[in-house]
This record gives sequence, structure tokens and C-alpha cells, in this order.
Amino acid sequence: MGRAKRTGNIMEEMTVKDMIHALKKTKTALLASGGTEQHGYHLPLSTDYLAAYEIAKEVSRRTGCLAPPPLCYSYSGGKLLGTTDISPQTTTQMIVEIGLSLAEQGVRNIIIFAGHCGTEHLNACKEAGYRIMEQARGTQAAFCPALSLSKAWKELLAGGGEHAGEGETSLMLHICPDLVRDVRPFDTPETRGTLQPKKPKSPAYYRDEFILKRRPKHKPEREAPYKYGVPNDGGLRATKKFGRVLFEEMVETLASLVRRMERETKRGRT
Repeated sequence: MGRAKRTGNIMEEMTVKDMIHALKKTKTALLASGGTEQHGYHLPLSTDYLAAYEIAKEVSRRTGCLAPPPLCYSYSGGKLLGTTDISPQTTTQMIVEIGLSLAEQGVRNIIIFAGHCGTEHLNACKEAGYRIMEQARGTQAAFCPALSLSKAWKELLAGGGEHAGEGETSLMLHICPDLVRDVRPFDTPETRGTLQPKKPKSPAYYRDEFILKRRPKHKPEREAPYKYGVPNDGGLRATKKFGRVLFEEMVETLASLVRRMERETKRGRT
């Protein structure tokens, strides 16, 4: 029994010969960059990169753009177990080196699709886009935070931010419902608890003793003041139907961007 016909240009499925043919038709790569971090007790640690990668693969199927394997680590800042960080500087460097390698192969448009929308990660992705354009002449970069790609999601967020709430939970219900747990606890003032305020630190220049002694032992940070890492009950309102709306809007926004950048690239070659 033969393999099913490949659709799109999803690089993990491709051979060298496939890449040769693909680069004759597309000059655009859509790189999904997420993270491995806490998403409450009901969503997997892979939520950010898994959702972004599934969207990127669908965009590839509709437009023919390249979809490289995703970046699965970033900086979160969360402290619940499973959250696995790399520094924002490392994120930037990884994206830059991936982008430059793709540019060497003939890719002219690098779309950085940030599935994790923490401030540090977004800044790292944006900085990478600038550096790619500066170091690979003739290359255009685009920076696309996931939460900016869907009208429905932006309307939902108008009432405040969310994490592992209605939007992310709905999206995961559409993409991979088997990974979403039915029980979806969220934080309340009771589960968050309270931390004692830290004593104010003395200014760094204030010293009674000037001779240094043994380096003081590192004190681990105190646990985050929450139990579940989910700020509200949005996950309880999540639906597969709403997830499909988010998915389709994000795919179409990115597909339109791919087509636009491809047109501009072709005009630049003529």
C-alpha cells in the first residue's frame, strides 16, 4: 500500500527532491514558535507550539508555503511544574539561525508565527525578524503574534487577558480534543493564597563590611502565588465550535499574508 499523496510543503514530511520542487513555487517559510509551559491542569504543556504548528501546516496546505518544524521552547516566566524555559536571547538566536539557513536555500520571506504570546517571547521573535533582514539581504520578515490573527479572539480579549481560558481551550478542542481534560480548575483568591511582602532591599551601594567572604548560597524563588495557573473560569465556556472559528480566522489571516508576500517577491524579481 503506497503512501498518501502529500499536501502542502510541511518540511518534516519532505525529502531533498521535494524541497527542490517546492522552492521553484514558493519563497516563503512560516515558522511556528511556541513554548513548553503550564496551561493549567486541563491543557497540555505543548499547547502553544502544537496549536501554532497545526495552523502553520494548514496554511501550507492552502498556499504551498514551507512549514518548518516548530520551535518548542521559549521563555515563560511561569513556575508550575513542566514549564521549561530558555532565555529570550537564545530564542532570538535560534530563530535568526533558522531564518538565515532558510535564506541560504532560497527562501525570501520568513514569517515568524508566535504561538506563545508572553512579552519576552514576542520581543525575542520580533528582534529575530529584524536581524534576519539585516543579515540576509533581500529577505523580508514578518512578525505575527497568534492573538492578533483572529477577529473573534481579539473581541474575546477585549474584556481582559486569558491563559488556558476560553480561547486556548476552544482552539485545542478543535485541533486535538483528546488532549483536553474534562475537569478544568481555575484560580480563585482562595487558591492563589497570599505571599508575605518582601522586605525592601538595601541599596547595592550600602555596606557595613567591605571585605568579601564566601559567596552567599542562592535562595530559590518562592512558589508562584497560585495553584492552577489559570486566572479565570474561561476554560469552562470553551467549545469546539468556537475553536474552529479561531482556527479558520488565524489560518486565513496567515494565508493572506503568505500570498501577499509571494506577490511582492515575484514583482521584485520581474
